[in-house]
Amino acid sequence: MRQLPGRLGMLFSRDIMTSSVVVLEEDMTLEQAVHLLRKVGHSGAPVVNESGVLIGTISIRDIIGTKKHSEPSLSEADKSTSSGTWMMWPQTITDNSIDLSQLVSQKMRRDIYKVTQFSPMIEAARLICAHHLHRLPVIDANDKLVGLITPIDIIAAMVNAADEQTDTKK
Repeated sequence: MRQLPGRLGMLFSRDIMTSSVVVLEEDMTLEQAVHLLRKVGHSGAPVVNESGVLIGTISIRDIIGTKKHSEPSLSEADKSTSSGTWMMWPQTITDNSIDLSQLVSQKMRRDIYKVTQFSPMIEAARLICAHHLHRLPVIDANDKLVGLITPIDIIAAMVNAADEQTDTKK
């Protein structure tokens, strides 16, 4: 199936994205970035330059330098009370001596997946699934960040479309 049926097939990235996005700037220190991410409870964010152009993404995993599957196992109590990524933070600081004075631009990923605000929702969903993304930046025609799509945004669009269909049958 190349396109979604019904209302889902008519949705674009702009229809499902979150437009209020926490962003990091390329010239922030890792310490500033970590402080902001922890404050808002996110494990990563898009990185923009001074013009608001998307230039990369960074996550706590990028800062810590761990691979996706090397996260320490957590007890059930730990899993229920805290984010696994943030649970790694205190020990990693001690173990790896991370230089938090480095700039975000030194640790961010520049090879990022992104969609435009006019990309069909299915394109965003395919990228998220194929690359196991937690966040997918949405850009305008000038590469400026205009939003972010998460897996929950895709699920919410599906639920809303299903609810709309149910409401029209009543």
